[in-house]
Amino acid sequence: MRRVEPRPGSIDYQALALSAEEGFLLSRVEGVTDTRELVALTGLPPEKVDRIVDRLHALGVVSARDDATPRRESFLPPPRESAAPAPAHESLLREFVEWGETPRDDPAEAPQGSEAPQRSPSVAAEGSQGELAEEATQDDLLADTDPAEPESEGDQLAERDYRRVYEAVFRPMEADARAAHAATAAGSELMALCLDPDPRVIYAVVHNARTGLDHFRFIALWHRTPQGLEHIPRESARDRQVERRLLRNPQLSEQMLGRILGPKRLLDVYKTAIDREVPERTRQKTRGALLQRWSKAAPEERVELLLTTEGRCLILLVGGTIDARSVQILCGRSSFTTMFVTSVVRFSAAPPALLAHFAKQPLVRRNPALRKLLLTHKNLPGDAKRALQGL
Repeated sequence: MRRVEPRPGSIDYQALALSAEEGFLLSRVEGVTDTRELVALTGLPPEKVDRIVDRLHALGVVSARDDATPRRESFLPPPRESAAPAPAHESLLREFVEWGETPRDDPAEAPQGSEAPQRSPSVAAEGSQGELAEEATQDDLLADTDPAEPESEGDQLAERDYRRVYEAVFRPMEADARAAHAATAAGSELMALCLDPDPRVIYAVVHNARTGLDHFRFIALWHRTPQGLEHIPRESARDRQVERRLLRNPQLSEQMLGRILGPKRLLDVYKTAIDREVPERTRQKTRGALLQRWSKAAPEERVELLLTTEGRCLILLVGGTIDARSVQILCGRSSFTTMFVTSVVRFSAAPPALLAHFAKQPLVRRNPALRKLLLTHKNLPGDAKRALQGL
């Protein structure tokens, strides 16, 4: 990733003979802007953005410098506790150790190369407006998450280690016996029991006095029953990693989803609705929740969502409306981006007052494509339409 900023001084842009894409990308550079933001703002593929930045840098229009990406830490199991295993399982654990497969409970024993891979957003060169809406905000969504991403290499290594403990020690036991042992287990045994598929065992793990955030994160990542996931306490579900892993779990129930989305801002609900790492079933439920929250949200919160997403959120708000107070706030602004105007004009329920305000903007009057698009909207007032047709 590189940081791009315009060079100071007067530049004759007409003499540079920039292409349409180069000129459009240059118009998105305001202050210090990184290439990841340019991908989101322009909808262009990352490779093309890099080529255009190289050309603009060679022409002396912008300055570009590399920016180091923060290191992502992998998941590490908790240290081994001093509590001894249950006597009934000592022989099995001793056999497990003799295999040479001792689980890594000490963070110092974790493999050095288990750094989580960097996730980059998938941005298509061309696509529908809905695809652009999802891809354009994907980077912002990932930037707000914790450094340790779900299902990193470290998570998978830990899961394999604790899975071996579970298969060797607990798989032969009855569910009731596993649940009874989970209430007092510690160390590797407690982490291994987080992989149990029975909700009763998960309930016992959750109520174990030694259970902490690492155990809840493990349950949220690997457990696959809605009943077991609902045992995670409300206060623990507010942890960023627990929340992200629950959202990406395909068995997340509607009740648990509502508990997660309840305290969130409208913008955060929208980010969840377009996150491609969230299962489609969960995204569909989140879109329904987004429409309900939109109808009850304060005008200032609605305007924040519209401006932050440049109107792309309206694709998911079919059946919703923009209230009069939000229109009043938007009409108080003197400038808009091309993407924002385009997104609002394509919204069938766009308010006439806002469309008339767009018709007065120099951006629309100078752009034939925007004028044509605005003239086709059924809500555009007659006097504004005649003014535009006279240009």
